[in-house]
Amino acid sequence: MTQIDEYFDNPLTEFGPFVRGVNVVGRYLVGTSMRIIFRAKYEGREVFDQFPKDQAFVIAGNHSSYTDPMFIFDAIWPKRVRYMAKAQLFNHFILDKVLAWFGVFPVYNDARGRKAIKRAIKCLKRGESIGIFPEGTRIKTHIKENIEYNDGVALIAKMADVPIIPVGLEGTLDISPTGSKWLRYPKVTIRFGQPVYWRDFSASFQKKELFEAVTREVMRRVRCLEKGEDPGPTPESAFLPVKTKHKSAEGAHKPDAESEKSAGSKSASKSSDEAKDNAKDQQ
Repeated sequence: MTQIDEYFDNPLTEFGPFVRGVNVVGRYLVGTSMRIIFRAKYEGREVFDQFPKDQAFVIAGNHSSYTDPMFIFDAIWPKRVRYMAKAQLFNHFILDKVLAWFGVFPVYNDARGRKAIKRAIKCLKRGESIGIFPEGTRIKTHIKENIEYNDGVALIAKMADVPIIPVGLEGTLDISPTGSKWLRYPKVTIRFGQPVYWRDFSASFQKKELFEAVTREVMRRVRCLEKGEDPGPTPESAFLPVKTKHKSAEGAHKPDAESEKSAGSKSASKSSDEAKDNAKDQQ
């Protein structure tokens, strides 16, 4: 195990005094900057009050900017959250240490990717929350339809048996919009929603379908929170397989048996009349 691996695998509480001090100073610097520069506003943080102080969560949100983890980091302090980040960010000899000090660990797009999942589960089981962006990358557009979400958020929550807290970040997309060479300073609002429990879906789905259904519901809430809308309770349609929901929609356009029978009779009658007309013409 390398020195940096120790930060990935050891509890945050076991980090040395220097690293813990960096986290405290970093939090106040980040928090102050976010509130002044982006007029950051946090809503729904009382959702954490319904749980014990040592309760761990998977925190899932939309991802539009490199600043997204910083806003969440500040919003839930003194609770700590660890993030899974692209392995490429750890190729820099300074940045990798800074990320590790703040509890971030790498995710690889190969067989080593399983190691990150195991790390996340271990963190959650010892009481450390994990932040995940199911979109997988930064989405630099306001049009967010037909996005394929990574259902690892549900897999990890199930394996560690913890709730998922949805969070919607509004305004971060405009910090560095596509085509702009300069940073902008929009007002940013971070909204936390009610938790999603994977067990609520376990009676309706199994295995991969369960992970997909949970992830869809989490991201439905995230989208509502991002727009400043109330997600409300989980709709009944969330407990139906996707094929079943599409099937019911298709059924609305499918003719019933009586209609088909009537149409068939009319067609047969029309064919009979045409045959009679042809016979007369031949005579």
